[in-house]
Amino acid sequence: MPLKEGKCINCGSLLMLDPSMSKGHCPFCDCVFDNEEAFRAFQHPEEFTFPNDPQPPYTGPSLVPLPYQRGPVMFSQGAAAVKKKDDFVLPKKDIPDVRIPRKAFLSIIGIVLAVTAIFCAITIPMMNRKKTQYEKISERFVDVVDQPISAEKNLAIHNLSHNRVILVLHEDISDEEGVRLFNEYCDIRADVLDLKDRSFKSTREPISFRIAMPTGDLSINHPKDEADITNSLR
Repeated sequence: MPLKEGKCINCGSLLMLDPSMSKGHCPFCDCVFDNEEAFRAFQHPEEFTFPNDPQPPYTGPSLVPLPYQRGPVMFSQGAAAVKKKDDFVLPKKDIPDVRIPRKAFLSIIGIVLAVTAIFCAITIPMMNRKKTQYEKISERFVDVVDQPISAEKNLAIHNLSHNRVILVLHEDISDEEGVRLFNEYCDIRADVLDLKDRSFKSTREPISFRIAMPTGDLSINHPKDEADITNSLR
């Protein structure tokens, strides 16, 4: 089942939770909560105060939303079916020798290792570069937000091209401030990615920008021009 966005009902941090699980755990403040409450806090933050009270360290069963952490499926011994004895015996047949010659086997191993090395040489530097870009964009963008926020708790940037953004604020802002933050993010992203093309189509149109606030959301999704930025709000 796909994960669903929710909010910690204690500190207000943005979380990704498993709707099939009844409980969730906030890794930022150690709060344990009902997932339904977290989903409601994300949809209707105005109904919550987010006290950010100190929480005791959680030592119970893992609440991380991953299927493999829910434990193996156990079956009752009484439910085991009785296996009926099968007296049928397959006729013996001569099996041909299909072993791969040693030289061919070594060649295959060499090819596999070479392909693996090439893949790692391409993907590892690329992922490291994307991680560095993410950290630079987050650090610079948090500094232009006129509220005390952190990149870890209040900002989520998705996709390898860093073009889908969710910002969680503890106080409401105006539409004009939302437009300013959108433009600030677009310019910071263009600088960090070193985009040669600084046109609207290259820097603004690819961006999906969402601001979650206590009384509602502001969204700017792939605007076609400057006017479309304001028109797409709310």
